[in-house]
Amino acid sequence: MNKYQKLYIAILTPVAGVLEKAQFSTKIRNMIIGGCSLSLALVFLIQFAYKGIYRTGITYHSGATFWDVIGSLILVVIIIFAAGRDVKPLKSNRLFCLFYFGSALLIFVSCFFHYVGEGWRPFSLTMLFVFPAFYFICMNAGCMETVLKYFSWGLVIGGCVLAIASLVLYPPDFSDSALRYSGITINSAYFALNLLPAVIGCMYIAVNSINRIIVVCMVAVACLSVFLIILTGTRSPLVAAVAAMIVTGIIALKKQKTEKKKRPARIKLAVILGIVIAVVAIMLFLNKTEAGSLLLERLSRFDLSNRTVNDLFSGRWSIWADTLKNLNFLGHDFRAEPIVYQGELMAGVHNIPLDVAYRSGIAAGVFYLLMEVYSLIFIIKKLISKLPVKPEYFFAAISIPAFFIVSMFEWDLRPFTMLYNLCFFISLGVIMFVKDSDPIKS
Repeated sequence: MNKYQKLYIAILTPVAGVLEKAQFSTKIRNMIIGGCSLSLALVFLIQFAYKGIYRTGITYHSGATFWDVIGSLILVVIIIFAAGRDVKPLKSNRLFCLFYFGSALLIFVSCFFHYVGEGWRPFSLTMLFVFPAFYFICMNAGCMETVLKYFSWGLVIGGCVLAIASLVLYPPDFSDSALRYSGITINSAYFALNLLPAVIGCMYIAVNSINRIIVVCMVAVACLSVFLIILTGTRSPLVAAVAAMIVTGIIALKKQKTEKKKRPARIKLAVILGIVIAVVAIMLFLNKTEAGSLLLERLSRFDLSNRTVNDLFSGRWSIWADTLKNLNFLGHDFRAEPIVYQGELMAGVHNIPLDVAYRSGIAAGVFYLLMEVYSLIFIIKKLISKLPVKPEYFFAAISIPAFFIVSMFEWDLRPFTMLYNLCFFISLGVIMFVKDSDPIKS
């Protein structure tokens, strides 16, 4: 990792010198960094606009390479304008780096031997070079909080646009209790997965804001998003959203100990408002027979009684079992040997580490799983420790548990095609590098 850092320093120090000569002030730099961070989240709205106009939608496979290039270029702009002449090597988390770079390298290498999937090779390159540079420079320059702030606002704005456009253009059909709501997206699961980041963004802004109006608005948007997720009948995003809210509560309570004057009032206000909104929404729907039946039908999907293991996982257990039998150390050509279950062609095995193992080999899947588990344990230890959670860890603490839950039931790990993946990858900087560590001796 030290060689990586020296490479970044050698490349970016002259760039920083050019920017200084061009007289880019700190304010202008921060505005560019903030604007790019905002656009990282908002660029996903293009897909929904396409869906709303043509009603055919962009599928999971469409334009993965294109979106990766766009997303990577935005990250590069952030890296350039965040870099300064005083960039120094930081202490890195060696074990995490082993899992992170091990999975990325194995995915990249496997792409030379067979077709892994659209956009997987550029994604692996982004994972190998762009994200580490982004983490290193942002942690070095101390602008990670700026990035997360504007990125979170992008998540909230995008979630609001998605929810409002869906309710206005394609309101829920209360005449059919079996119809799962999908809004303007390709299907109900896709809709729920793209509302989850809005909850993450709302929780991050709420826990950091001192403005009561903003806190109220964030809780309201989060409640709306969760309610729409319930209408989709999709379980993993709902559990992930609830987990994000619980983690936010833990962070808020820990902050209360150090901010005794203002924090308790905001916490009480947020909790009370959340309960009121939830109760009112449920009462309004239950007072209408058709709407109530729709809501109860959705909630029945979360009933765990009298369910087989396969039912609990929506049939995924059998897919996982079949996939495990066919794993090897080289991976599979996804064109020649796609996932077929009960005669139906599957986009993936609905488990990200297992999907990596099937496409790029057992070792790649194991490294990716270890990266996820390590990240989760790292953040949980931060949450349960007696020490206050530092602000730069807030976003990671909210998004990593949410991502872990969803990743066990979905397949697409590409950060620029699914927004909840991007939330996860944006979070990893605080795990890969230590912000306030002593500079490494050359």
